[in-house]
Formats: sequence, C-alpha cells, structure tokens
Amino acid sequence: MVDDDYTLLSSKDVAELKQDVDYLKKNPLGGTKAGKSLQESIEKLNENIEMLIEIFKEASDMMKAEEREADIIIKRIQPIEQKMEELSDQNQKIAKGILAVADMVAENQRPRPQPQQRPMQPMPRPMPSPSPAPQMAPRLPPMGGMPPAPSSGMPLPPMPPRKEEKKGLFGR
Repeated sequence: MVDDDYTLLSSKDVAELKQDVDYLKKNPLGGTKAGKSLQESIEKLNENIEMLIEIFKEASDMMKAEEREADIIIKRIQPIEQKMEELSDQNQKIAKGILAVADMVAENQRPRPQPQQRPMQPMPRPMPSPSPAPQMAPRLPPMGGMPPAPSSGMPLPPMPPRKEEKKGLFGR
C-alpha cells in the first residue's frame, strides 16, 4: 500500500463523483438519445411483462374455479352414473328372464307326440276269501292341487332337459 499512487481530492470533487455515480445508477445508458430510447423500451417491456403476469394470475384463478366446479359436478354425477349402471344391469337381468319365459312358453306350445292309448282290460276280481274283518284305516285327506297318478301302464313322457338356473333380479 505504500507503493500505490494516490492523490488527494477535494470534498467538492468527491461530491461530484458521488453525484455522477448516482446518475449512472439511475440511468446506466447515459444521457444519449439511443440510451434514452433503450431505457424507454426496457420500461415498456417491464410494463408488458407485469400485465402478462396479471393475465396469467387471472387465468390461473379461473382455471382453479373451473376445476372446483368440475369436481362438484363430478360428485353430483357419480351417484347418477352408478344408478344408471344398476338400472342397466337390472334391465339386462329382466331381458334374460323375459327370454327364458318366452323360451319356456314356446317349448310348451310345441306339439308333443301323444302316446298311444291301449284299451283298458278289465281286471279279474279276486275271490273273497274268508278272512278276519278288515280294520278301518284312517282316511288321508286328498292332496290338493296334485293331479292323480296315472294308473295305466303307459310310460311317462320324457323330462325336458334341465336349463341353467337363472338368478333373480337381485342376484340371489
């Protein structure tokens, strides 16, 4: 430091230098016409960037509001969609049931071959044998809704093929 060259400046010169430095800080491009034009362009660019930032903020707020509305709509639509799916499933089950009933009706309407009936031959009566008096057997009530069993020796018609069991409307 001892070898450095230096000069003493008056406080007036130091004040002027400080003033020049402050001016250059405020206006780094100087006082030229090109510098002023460049400075104005930079200021306009800053204003435009600030406006663009505001536009983006508004757009972001609007998108957030739309997203909240969409979430609300989705929450309202989901139960309706589930009910529609349930209705579709039930309609499908009903349609299958209708088809099954239609198949059964069509099957019952088909003409079946009638078994040939043989003339009934009278059965010989057994001779009464002397035996103790028959005891009275209790009478059973008639079976309601049941057709009488065929007493002839005719074979029964074949059983229809067993179809796949269908579940009810509620999956039971």
